[in-house]
Amino acid sequence: MGALSNDDIYHEDFSRQVTNPWVKLSPDEWGSLTEGLYPTRFDKNTVIYHQGDMLRFAFIVKSGRVRLSYYSEAGEEKGILIAEENCMFGEAAALPGYPTYYTATAIVDCELYLVPIPKLISTIQTDSDFALKLIMLMARKMRIYSAQEIELSFTEAYTRTCHALLYIADVYGKPTDEGILIRNRFTHQELANMIHTSRVSVANVFSELTKCGIIAKRDGHYIILKPDELYV
Repeated sequence: MGALSNDDIYHEDFSRQVTNPWVKLSPDEWGSLTEGLYPTRFDKNTVIYHQGDMLRFAFIVKSGRVRLSYYSEAGEEKGILIAEENCMFGEAAALPGYPTYYTATAIVDCELYLVPIPKLISTIQTDSDFALKLIMLMARKMRIYSAQEIELSFTEAYTRTCHALLYIADVYGKPTDEGILIRNRFTHQELANMIHTSRVSVANVFSELTKCGIIAKRDGHYIILKPDELYV
């Protein structure tokens, strides 16, 4: 997904794009912020910070993917957002100096820029183009959170799973003669964490979609054969 611009607001697919929990931006979004910084490596499954931590940095994904999750007192996980390449995260807690609501975990091996908060504040104050990009990113995240709350309140696991497949197809899909090939592998548990349901529920929905000829699996990758059937 490319950078957000004013023209995107009028794009017919904008509503679905901005509620997509997989957030990826263009490489030139944060040039003034990452200049002079060297990325830090985080191995797969490394916890970057924990829910409740005070953050001294905002984070920008140079490569890899990071999952932001909320954990209940019972230890149940709710996936909130997937930060892809060039996405910033952690700024909403770090800027006002509040404890973060979420735990950030490297889904795969990652390289992240750690941006000191004084540098972030200084850049906001001196670079209006950067400040606008940051505002648009934070607004998009707010829309994602609102959309998730609505889905959790009013939709069932089947609908949420179908919508999540559409989101994944937006980010990782490649059109083929047969359908939309999802190039990245993911587990039922990862998807269940994102849409706040059980792994068994997701597996049952996938089984039903397969029986109906809506999706199929080819060499370990899912392919969406009938995308229109997922708009439920």
